[in-house]
Amino acid sequence: MKKWVWFSLILILGISLWDFYYFLWAPFGRGGIFYVEKGMGVSQIAAQLESQGFIRSELAFKLWAKFAKPKNLHFGEYEIPPLTRIKDILTQMEIGQTRHFPLIIPEGLTFREIGDRVKKAGLLGNEKWSELFADGQLKAKLGFEVVNLEGYLFPSTYQYDGHTTAPQLLEEMIEGFNREFNQSLRAQSQALGMSIPQVMTLASIIEKETGAAVERPMIGGVFHNRLKKGMRLETDPTVIYGIQNFDGNLTRAHLLDPHPYNTYVHPGLPPGPIANPGLASIKAALYPVQHEYLFFVSKGDGTHYFSKTYDEHLAAVQKYQLGQK
Repeated sequence: MKKWVWFSLILILGISLWDFYYFLWAPFGRGGIFYVEKGMGVSQIAAQLESQGFIRSELAFKLWAKFAKPKNLHFGEYEIPPLTRIKDILTQMEIGQTRHFPLIIPEGLTFREIGDRVKKAGLLGNEKWSELFADGQLKAKLGFEVVNLEGYLFPSTYQYDGHTTAPQLLEEMIEGFNREFNQSLRAQSQALGMSIPQVMTLASIIEKETGAAVERPMIGGVFHNRLKKGMRLETDPTVIYGIQNFDGNLTRAHLLDPHPYNTYVHPGLPPGPIANPGLASIKAALYPVQHEYLFFVSKGDGTHYFSKTYDEHLAAVQKYQLGQK
């Protein structure tokens, strides 16, 4: 064979190899957000990637997918950097590296307040948030009997994408609770003779009574002391929880209203949690400080004054609440 023929074959092979690299491996694309809808196959994804300027060739994407044989391409919202190779785009979709956003759920929010954040994030579909409050399938994931989900949505920062649903998010929050309320805490609950719902109810009251973390075990001790003596808890947050459309002004009429959550009227714990407490408040309910205090009053600076007798408590109220010495 003549030299020019060999040269031509080598040239053609070189061009072919370059084309293979160019279409499959060379970085390309404007970068940006790309949506993979549920049920889309390789051909549809390839066509849209090319039409939107993320890849050079629809055919090249399909050829690489046929060679790589990805097990599954996850639907969702992807953030594809500029100059990304076909191989890397396919890998991103195979592992489901979708674009996520944080949803911050701080300690002490009620189910309704969490719902406001979920709605704002656009995670509610056809279902209504109120319908999920006592959803049987979600309650069953706790593994013990509860009236509703109040108290069992663990405060944390959760990640969601464009396809996350409200029920999926609630499942994650319940999983967070089951993970944090571990065997050690469950054993302590049994040692105190308290059910998990009772612990969570007390923890939610502690959560709403103070923002000072150092005080929570002290306040937990006050409530344990009152429960042991058969005293009413007489805590404002429980009363407020039972008021429909509370306007921020707690009146004497509210304190006399015999709704189930009014601990000024009914002895013992209310029917269930009044918020979703964090781990510190849960531990304060389970490991309270041992003391003889039965009362506390806000000092107006975020902390409280603790008293052993009612007369001492009245004097503290005069000093800190009414501004009198």
